[in-house]
Amino acid sequence: MRGGLGYVVFRDGTRIEFDQPLNTLDPRYDRCTTHHVGCICREAEWSEEAREYRLEWENVRKLIAGDILAGHPDGCMCTGCRLVREIGLSHLIRIPQEEMPF
Repeated sequence: MRGGLGYVVFRDGTRIEFDQPLNTLDPRYDRCTTHHVGCICREAEWSEEAREYRLEWENVRKLIAGDILAGHPDGCMCTGCRLVREIGLSHLIRIPQEEMPF
């Protein structure tokens, strides 16, 4: 299994094996010719985008926690802390990576 759960469950409860691609480097991506919702090329693109978003969020979290807020007390009113609070990202420093929104 390269990614995902290894199976798909449909609304009626039917469960089938499914080896979801992790990205567009999966050899099945180039061979896909019958595009449809949930086809291999679409799943590969979605998985790749999701992984990129996770990495971007992790970089933002590290920047906020490590470079902007490091050593600052709660309620600090410096420009960096105020900016992080104002744009609503202060919660990111407390979210474990596995709970990221993507």
